[in-house]
Amino acid sequence: MKKIQSKVILILSFLLILAGCSNLISELERIDLNGETKVKLLDTDGKSVLVDMVMTEEEKGLDLDGDGTVDVPLVESESNPSTGIYALDFNNDGIVDFYLIVSATGTSTLNTAKDGSGTAGTVIVSDDGTVTGIDTDGDGNPDVTASTSDTSNTNETPIAAATEHSITYNSNGNDAGTAPGDSTVYSTGESITILGNPGSLAEGLNLFVCWNTAADKSGTDYMEGDSLVVSDSDIVLYAIYGNMITPGVFFKGIKYRSIGATMTMETVDCDETLSGEVTPISQLMGYDLAGIGPMSFMNCTSITKLNIPEGVTRIRHSSFQNCTELTEVIIPSCYPPASTSTT
Repeated sequence: MKKIQSKVILILSFLLILAGCSNLISELERIDLNGETKVKLLDTDGKSVLVDMVMTEEEKGLDLDGDGTVDVPLVESESNPSTGIYALDFNNDGIVDFYLIVSATGTSTLNTAKDGSGTAGTVIVSDDGTVTGIDTDGDGNPDVTASTSDTSNTNETPIAAATEHSITYNSNGNDAGTAPGDSTVYSTGESITILGNPGSLAEGLNLFVCWNTAADKSGTDYMEGDSLVVSDSDIVLYAIYGNMITPGVFFKGIKYRSIGATMTMETVDCDETLSGEVTPISQLMGYDLAGIGPMSFMNCTSITKLNIPEGVTRIRHSSFQNCTELTEVIIPSCYPPASTSTT
């Protein structure tokens, strides 16, 4: 009896663990009885059909004819498995033609836009249930088939890469304020002027610092008024938060912290991978740059030139220690030489 109870408890515990981890189980990760990875898509009649996926170290993509090889490869650099977005290259030219938008609970979709707002694609299925191709223009005929995709993909109508893109501002875990919206459709190569924080985004005691191309701030920082050139995909910028009082905030590789109770700040640290010509920002989060703090750029051995903005009145000790490639420092015209100490 105790063994049966133990088994029941173990089974219930396992089910609870699965329930708690349901957000980790995507449609792409559902495994059928044969151990094959499949994704559920709509055919031209609006019915769901399972399409094979190949997800090995050697190759990744859709397997239309079930032979175990990729017919439509993924563009991994433009895919984001954590959000269920997989970029597909129908023409085998390295350019994204469609996005596979994976659903964790229902039918996944094919679309020219990663947010599902573009042209939809459907699966072509023969009378015996075999997937014969993908219809990308809504005429009911296969524009992409296993035979054309396996080689050079000489479709009757080649699919052009999407040239119209959107930009989304993601609030990234805020608990106050709202992210701005931009409904403009941008073309590849067009320059976007980045918006600011009109909706007063905040996260607890941390205020909005800037936008970044990655939610964990591992990408590129952008401030209001900066320019960003549209590449061949939609853009998502994430709000980044920080506290200028303590411990300070990083922006474009330089860390800043407030000076006392004033609305001024100084540099306090830097990313040692900074290189070439570097210019600290003159204002951030309403704080004006007034000083270069002690040891701020220590060991930044690849900096060659440093432009110190107007308004800086203090350069503290050891600011540029071991900056072995630094050959030029541009000092503000109003800077008082008597307070300089850089050794």
